[in-house]
Amino acid sequence: MIEKFRLIGDYLHLWAQEVPNREALVLNDIRWTYGQFQDRVTAFARALMNSGVKRGDRVLFLSTPRPEFMIVYLAATEIGAIWGGLSPKAQLEEYRQRVRDSKPTLLLSLIQSGDRDYTSDLTTLMKENLQIQRLITLNGKIPGLSTSFDDFLMEGQEVPLEAYQKARATVRTEDPAMIVFTSGTTGRPKGALLSHKSLINGFVGANAYVHLSSPLRIICHLPINHIGAAGQIATFALIAGGGIYFMETFSAEGTLELVQQEHINVLGQVPTQFELELALPNFEGYDLSSVEEMLWSGATASKNMVEKLSKSVKARLATNYGATETSGPVTWTRPEATLEELYATVGRPTNCF
Repeated sequence: MIEKFRLIGDYLHLWAQEVPNREALVLNDIRWTYGQFQDRVTAFARALMNSGVKRGDRVLFLSTPRPEFMIVYLAATEIGAIWGGLSPKAQLEEYRQRVRDSKPTLLLSLIQSGDRDYTSDLTTLMKENLQIQRLITLNGKIPGLSTSFDDFLMEGQEVPLEAYQKARATVRTEDPAMIVFTSGTTGRPKGALLSHKSLINGFVGANAYVHLSSPLRIICHLPINHIGAAGQIATFALIAGGGIYFMETFSAEGTLELVQQEHINVLGQVPTQFELELALPNFEGYDLSSVEEMLWSGATASKNMVEKLSKSVKARLATNYGATETSGPVTWTRPEATLEELYATVGRPTNCF
């Protein structure tokens, strides 16, 4: 089993030292290795410190699944701040509620995603929430309102490396690392605070259930404001020293093409995504031979889906169950699980905790 460290960022430093040239974060032309990943996280953490962010402060990021999400998540948690994601599909009222509840010191955001421009929403949020000290935007800046991501990154040079290392040394494993808002099934969505220790326990444990013949390569195409992307894909992959291959917008065809192109060996999705892929008339034509594990959670899989997958792919099939508040899965199916166990149960209790 992978060793349990003190902080989430310890795994970044481990893999940057052991396999600095292994791909870590990939999206289109971005192909950052673990060494480059570590350099960017350190630079961004120093920039956060230069902007006054300290232990216990909240940093929110409105974005699609992108490599920068991992940079900000790790940088914030390295100095004891708490990272949280916002969905680019949400509307202003939801942003207001999330910002009001979490009281971030810093807000990061896309300026545009597809046809949607966030300038108006961001202007409103900055006017209504005076505790937000700065707005940082990707791919440019909004005049008079924001600083560009790249310019902000450069500001980290003002903070000595020793100051960053000293701040990092004060962070405890019990400190909150991530805030994830629940789905609101029992009322208004509430922010669940997940500690370094909780995330590490959950996803070190989860890695024990996945057996691969080569370093993990996984797709991240779920919303970063959900535990599925931030925890079950991103934190899970980081702990394993794996590569994360991002898709900003899910499509069934695009996912299967990415599996082929990047030799993905773990495909973790919600059942609806598998259903859409299986429904493609040319599904059998995709080369999915690299995939060793297909995992689903978040909903029950249909009998039809499980039977189709079992006949169409050679990958091991598995499902698990966990709640936002538990960080990692609390149940997992056995490698030798029957088809009925895969569609009619959530597996057996794990030893993740």
